[in-house]
Order: sequence, then C-alpha cells, then structure tokens
Amino acid sequence: MTSVRLALKRLRARPLLTALLAIGLSLVVALPTAIPAYSDAAISRVLTEQDFQEAGYRPPFSYLYWYSAALSDPIGWDDVEDVDAFLMEEGLTSIGLPLETLSSFFDTIRYGARWGSEDQAVVRLATMSDLEERVRLTEGSFPGSPNPSEPFDVVVHDSRSEDLGISVGDVLELADLEIDPDGPRAGPSVRIAGFWEEADPDDPYWIIAPDQLVNRFFTHREVLTDILPVDRPDLLSTAAWFTVLDTATLSAGDVDGIVDNSRRVTRTALTMLPGLWLQVDPLDGFVEFQERSEALMRRLNAFALPAIGLSLLFVGLIVSLTTNERRAEF
Repeated sequence: MTSVRLALKRLRARPLLTALLAIGLSLVVALPTAIPAYSDAAISRVLTEQDFQEAGYRPPFSYLYWYSAALSDPIGWDDVEDVDAFLMEEGLTSIGLPLETLSSFFDTIRYGARWGSEDQAVVRLATMSDLEERVRLTEGSFPGSPNPSEPFDVVVHDSRSEDLGISVGDVLELADLEIDPDGPRAGPSVRIAGFWEEADPDDPYWIIAPDQLVNRFFTHREVLTDILPVDRPDLLSTAAWFTVLDTATLSAGDVDGIVDNSRRVTRTALTMLPGLWLQVDPLDGFVEFQERSEALMRRLNAFALPAIGLSLLFVGLIVSLTTNERRAEF
C-alpha cells in the first residue's frame, strides 16, 4: 500500500506528465481497437457502393447456366439429369446466401404443328419449374400427368390463341423438323389444355422474357423426361438454370466464400455437362470489390502501423522522462 500511495503522490505532483502518460496509454489501447472497426465500416461502404451490373432485363446477383444446341448439339435427358439435380438441389443453394428465386427451363428441337387442313406453325415443347405459380390461366387448365397412349396436354401463351386460331381441346399433330434425309419425322400429338399469361413480367423468376416464350408449348415435365426420349433420345435444344441471390443479409465477410463457392459450383457443372456455360453471374462485381477492399486495407495499414508505433514511442519517452527525474532525486 505504501508503494501505491507513493506512486499516486508522485503522479499528483507532476500533473502534466501524468496527463501525457494517460493520453499515450489511451492512444495505444484505442488505435488497435478503432482501426479494425473503422476498416469494417469502410469496407461495408465499399460493398454498398460497388456497381453490380444488371444483365439485360435480369437483376444483379443473378446466375444463369445455359446450354444451347445452336452452339453444340441437341442432347438427351440422360445428359442433363445429373447436372439438373446438382444445380437445383445442391450447387446453387450452397453459394453462400439465400436464394430469391431458383428455376430451370428445358425446350426441345423444332416441331411443325399441324391442325385442320392447312394450318401449321413451328413450335418447341418446353417445361419450366414452378410455372403454375408464376402465370395465370386465361382459359383451360394446366397439363396433368401424361398418358403415353393419348395426346399429351400443353398450355400456350394467350397471345397465340388468335394468331394461330386454336382453342382449348384442339389436337395438333407434331412433326420433327430437324434435318433428316427422309424428310420430317412424325412426332407426337398434343392437345391444347389452356392458355396462359404472365402474372408479373418483371418477376426475376423468368429465365427467358415471357414475350420470347410465345412459340413454346409448355407441357408436363414427364413428357420431356420419360415419354418423348423413347423415340427421340437427342430431344433437348435448350437447358437452362437460373437463380437470383437474396442480398438482404449480404456483408463484406460473405464475399470471399461466395466467390469460392461460385467457382466450385461452376467447375462442377461445366464438367458434368460439356457445352454448358455460365452466361450471367455477379463474380466480376465481387472480385472487383475484393480488389478494392484489399487496396483499402493496405492504405489503412500504412496509416495504422506508424500511428501505433508513434504512440508507443510517446509512452516510452514519458516513462523514460519520469524514470530519469526519479533517479535525479537520489
């Protein structure tokens, strides 16, 4: 206790040195604490200001994996089954953020649709996940489970009802229009089950803009996976998977994991389906953010380390001065 009282007495006797020592110690303690907090806030601001470009009508933070027979060859359901399960059930859900939407789309090679005596049109059969939840029927009903021995049901965009002069219940004969030495091959028959229109054309759900889907006859998924492949193995012309990240909880600390996971998912998907490519993704924005945040951290460290060093030197000088004065007393 005597030593403590003596120390307090000496500190009161030298108020200026005591104040300087207190300031120095405060700086030494505060700087290592304040700089990380400031850097986190600064990096978060950089993330907020980062420009994540929209890809056409698609929102930022979108991923679109696309396979097109126009760039490769028509493929069968066996070719896409594994990558479809991977992207829809595991890959895209593991990027690191919740998903705002997740959908898949498949369409077939071209068919010539015939009805009546002379009426005809070029169409593609298609299926799209969760379509029933994103459109409203203007007439008729959605396709049910198909019966291989009967014409299978399709729904058509409402704008085609008058253009083609077709009605609910009409049966159309399809002919395979792909190049064949013997001419078009006979295809399946379809029945018009209903007509649809998009509930919200700006819904991020849409892999393809609704006005570009008017020539697709949407049918039950089993038609493309189980029924048509029996006679036409290389059936599919387009396969696509689309998701939009929900960035409401996005923080700077998530970015490294998102970049790593995105690259892992893409490597796996492209290996599973040769010819698949990532048409839209936000990685350029995330990588640019990483570069900007690293540059910011280098600038902050360039300021912080000398400041902490000067603070320690300041405290050392005050302690040295106090020690020298005490020695002089003896």
